[in-house]
Amino acid sequence: MTTIVRAINAGDLAAVRDLLGEYLAWVVAEAKIHYGMELDGQAALEYSLGDIETYLSSRGRVFLAQEDEGPAGIAFMREIRANVGEIKRMYVRPAYRGRKIGQGLIKRLIEDAGDLGFSALLLDSTQFMASAHALYRAAGFTDTDAYPEAEDHGALTEFVIHMKYELP
Repeated sequence: MTTIVRAINAGDLAAVRDLLGEYLAWVVAEAKIHYGMELDGQAALEYSLGDIETYLSSRGRVFLAQEDEGPAGIAFMREIRANVGEIKRMYVRPAYRGRKIGQGLIKRLIEDAGDLGFSALLLDSTQFMASAHALYRAAGFTDTDAYPEAEDHGALTEFVIHMKYELP
């Protein structure tokens, strides 16, 4: 059974760090396969961990999805401007895919965005993450233009799509 918790204690955050490292290693490998690019996974991990306080704040969230066997996935959300949130670093371990964990994480992100009074959620994602895009679209996200607060993806920029969800 999947449990999704807001990661705030040391044990949860250790699992989040491990999953974040796996996610970024996967992104580095996929960027090489799909685009022939050599990315620095360690630099990406340091950048993400250096920015984690934004997500742990009262206007942000770090969620950890857990299965009976252990940590299964993560998703981050932060406020990027008044009442607008951004989803980052959503990842489900390959062994746990197909169990609707990603769907559960998206649902929880949207619920908490509503609780925080956000009017919209934005995200960016690399083109090779097609299954994630299908998940986002099924939840009501639509394609949108790049937004000013979006992360600088450097050489990957031409392969990035942006999506938006309007909260009721």
